[in-house]
Amino acid sequence: MQTDISPENVERKIIKDTKYYQHTFSQNKGVLKLNSGNLYEIFAYLSNGKKGREKETICILLYTQTGQEV
Repeated sequence: MQTDISPENVERKIIKDTKYYQHTFSQNKGVLKLNSGNLYEIFAYLSNGKKGREKETICILLYTQTGQEV
């Protein structure tokens, strides 16, 4: 997997992953939900980023604005 942006220094690594969908949410039985695959991807970045690292790792998931409030 490849992150979109991953700046880091000696203390911290920040992983930024961006997504664009025409519709940010999916709807199931009237309930709006985010794509769970994106959340699992962020979890994988965090899990793999901690292996052999002492530094703090932060993940940010960014969705572009589509006219739908989040």
